[in-house]
Amino acid sequence: LLMKGDDVQKGSAARCIQFLTHNARARAEFASFSYSGVLYDENFEPMVDEFNGLQAVLDLCGPLSPVNHRTYGAGILRNFTGFDYGRQEILKLAQSKTSPVLRLLRECDKGSVSAKAHAAAALGNLCTNEQAATRILNCGGDHTLRCLVAVAKVDSSPVDAERVFVADCRINATVAIANIVFSEKAAQQAVTNGFPARATEFLGSRAAPALRLAAAK
Repeated sequence: LLMKGDDVQKGSAARCIQFLTHNARARAEFASFSYSGVLYDENFEPMVDEFNGLQAVLDLCGPLSPVNHRTYGAGILRNFTGFDYGRQEILKLAQSKTSPVLRLLRECDKGSVSAKAHAAAALGNLCTNEQAATRILNCGGDHTLRCLVAVAKVDSSPVDAERVFVADCRINATVAIANIVFSEKAAQQAVTNGFPARATEFLGSRAAPALRLAAAK
């Protein structure tokens, strides 16, 4: 349904999968799912039909997809980043044409409030070590921290149902930035984009001087 359904079917399936993948076993099964079969076109010529769970979700997060599809997709990617296999598969595709990292950054920039919260959390989950953080930063360039700082500044939502995600946006983005700031380059970008003020608010007065110190090294 995610790959071939109409908009209503895709949205319903995505919502279901987002909830199901909160469960560790379901998350692992869906993230590792792959399908390969043979279909026949109108001339009865055989053609290979292949897709996998991660690709289905990335298609859901495409730039031309409806807002609710992209929101569910960001939520599913957030769930996928909650375990090692999911993180590894997503990072493998970081520089690909359908880069999950770039799609998450797009949601941080242009998504709904809930999509911003999910995307920021996913990016933070991906940065489990300096190598992973560097890949994320290299993939999005200066845009990476600029988007996350913007999410950390979200303070309202025009949609009542989305207001519950406002605090999640600010906290998830703050944690993601803290996870990404491993290098001098990242620390300098965080300072340039105004993160110390936000860090001071959420993490306490010691956070901003620490970031400035890292940037000065």
